[in-house]
Amino acid sequence: MWKTKVIYGIADSKAQPSNAVGGASCLKNGVSPRGETPESHFAPSQNPDVHFSIDKDRRLVVVKFEGSVTVQEIAQYVESLVAHPDFDSSFSEITDLRAVEHFDLQANDFLTLADQIDPFSLTVRRAFVVRTSA
Repeated sequence: MWKTKVIYGIADSKAQPSNAVGGASCLKNGVSPRGETPESHFAPSQNPDVHFSIDKDRRLVVVKFEGSVTVQEIAQYVESLVAHPDFDSSFSEITDLRAVEHFDLQANDFLTLADQIDPFSLTVRRAFVVRTSA
């Protein structure tokens, strides 16, 4: 059995399930499981296993990865994100990794991601949502 574990959080601690908005289950704080909010601009990346939304009012990017994750897929996500007119490198980021089945990343790939690919400012707040075995 899997459960969700928030490693480092920036989400609203008052979030509770609420009614559906636009056919998607939402939280009372207005964020759906896919990171969509009424104010966000949902933008699919080039990869169908990566979805992100940008909420300018909350200064937040929410990205969800599914399946297998590679450096190339992360780079494609970053390319799509940076090209989006609402993106700002000072926004916070929530990365949802619960649907990831396999990470195809080596130790040096993490250095590449941090040093060359990451489009965010060094001072932004980040959260990673992962699965953990019970």
